[in-house]
Amino acid sequence: MQKFLFSPIEDHTYSIVGYEGDESDVVIPENYGGIKVTVICDKVFTGHSEIVSVTIPDTVTDMVWESLYLKAVIT
Repeated sequence: MQKFLFSPIEDHTYSIVGYEGDESDVVIPENYGGIKVTVICDKVFTGHSEIVSVTIPDTVTDMVWESLYLKAVIT
C-alpha cells in the first residue's frame, strides 16, 4: 500500500514529507485532495529498500535529490 505524508506549502500546493508504504513500484500522486503536489522533501524514502522504481509526475517541480537516495529506477 502506498501511503504518503503531505504538508501544505505557502504557494497553495502540497509537498510530500514522508512515505509509509511498502510497494516496490512507487507512484507519486499528481495531487492531494485536488491540490497539486509540487515538492518531494528530504529523505522521504529513507529506509525503504523495497523500492525499485519511482514515477514522478510533471507537477513535481522541486525535490531534494537525497529524497531519492535509493537503488531505484526513476521515471
